[in-house]
Amino acid sequence: MAEWIFDRVPPSGAVHGGSALLHTLGTGLGIDTFVREVIQNSYDQTDPGNHCEVHFELHRLDGEDKKSLFRAIRFGSLKTHLRGLSQSTIEPSLMNTRLRQGLDTLTRGPVTILRIDDSGTKGLSGSEDDHLGNFNALCRNQLVTSEDKPARGGSYGLGKAVLWGFSSISTVMFSSRIHTDGVENGFRLFGRAELAHHETKSGQWSGQGWFGRRQRTGRGERAVSLWGDTAESIARRASLFRPAQLGNGTTILILGFQEPDQEHYR
Repeated sequence: MAEWIFDRVPPSGAVHGGSALLHTLGTGLGIDTFVREVIQNSYDQTDPGNHCEVHFELHRLDGEDKKSLFRAIRFGSLKTHLRGLSQSTIEPSLMNTRLRQGLDTLTRGPVTILRIDDSGTKGLSGSEDDHLGNFNALCRNQLVTSEDKPARGGSYGLGKAVLWGFSSISTVMFSSRIHTDGVENGFRLFGRAELAHHETKSGQWSGQGWFGRRQRTGRGERAVSLWGDTAESIARRASLFRPAQLGNGTTILILGFQEPDQEHYR
């Protein structure tokens, strides 16, 4: 079963204020920077012997298409956390206002999504706990690159942050086809909401949330990747399915795509 799982506030009680990049919205982060970072990140993950291609598609979903997307990604659960942060009075900020307006737009009207497909790349490879793998480097870690290569023009630790910066609700979904030696069929699905400290009726949360399959660990509960038929079924309903002809690579779906504009949120 797919669901959103958010990290609770740690025992220290430390409050997480969210991504530093999201606090710089409107300070020069434009669409040209966004495209450059996305393409560079894909290029850095080109599979040896292949040619990297990146394709962008902008869509506005309404009616049944919007309902299908929301059901597939369990938007009702995510919405609870988005509303919790948007209504926070602990530290009113630009991010709170942006989320409040983004949530209102998505709820009342069509949903703007940007789908990005790359091909000829390694895709989201690596296990759930392989912090050097592409999966964790793009979908979980912050300020950590997957490889130490001076020639790299971009960084999964920095360049990837533009993905959440261009989502009005700071939420990005991923799917990927990869080579695998395991029993999985190589189709992977995951999601991440990059929020800040907030409260809901269920308690206090550190900020980050993950879309996947619930797994209990010695440190508590977490979301792990969805694979195989389950992942493909959700992907088909969430505009994340990758046809086989795309080959290996990653598909990124930015929810509530919107170019950051500080004037808009004042």
